[in-house]
Amino acid sequence: DTIIKCSNYLKEKNMSHEIIVVDDGSRDETCSVVEDISNQLPNIILVKLSQNKGKGGAVQKGMEAAKGDTRLFMDADGSTPIEEIERLLPHLGSYDIIIGSRALNDSQIGKSQSWYRELLGKFGNLIVRLLFGLHLYDTQCGFKLFNKRSAELLFPKLTLKRFGFDIEVLVLGNKYGFKIKEVPIAWEHKEDSKVSSLDYLDVLISVFKVKFRMLTSKYK
Repeated sequence: DTIIKCSNYLKEKNMSHEIIVVDDGSRDETCSVVEDISNQLPNIILVKLSQNKGKGGAVQKGMEAAKGDTRLFMDADGSTPIEEIERLLPHLGSYDIIIGSRALNDSQIGKSQSWYRELLGKFGNLIVRLLFGLHLYDTQCGFKLFNKRSAELLFPKLTLKRFGFDIEVLVLGNKYGFKIKEVPIAWEHKEDSKVSSLDYLDVLISVFKVKFRMLTSKYK
């Protein structure tokens, strides 16, 4: 459904585009479904990973495969609909990276996460602000837009393969002088989300991994 909605929207807006689907070593019918859709719709590209890399590894491969001047990654469950890109695109002239946010005053949350997930998320973002001086309130929302230059420089440098990659790419973006803008969007929690409470712990650990790598000059 997400692929079809994206394709219809982009064609309606007459945007030159490609839709890249990354299959992260899945054991279901994802690949065959995408291949069937690609026979009916143009500009659908399947990136097939033989082994599960984790969300960060999958997004990295997809962004490296992209060719456009503007590159958006979004969650396949459609928690943020493609139409929300209209809130991000106007900022491209002034910013290199524009991220969707669920934590700003004008953000529109259809269905919230559980209270403890929200609390863990807020705690993690507080640590990010304290450790890196990034004035961002939602680093983990899966709806982020990059211009070509920032995408091609940053994604090959990522080392985190799981859910902490969002923090790493934003910290590196700030380190290399790219301008980052946080924009309120509409978002809705999906009940079949694969994100667990342990994944939030992984994100918190990742924050300190990135800080250690910054302090020890691991990023060239």
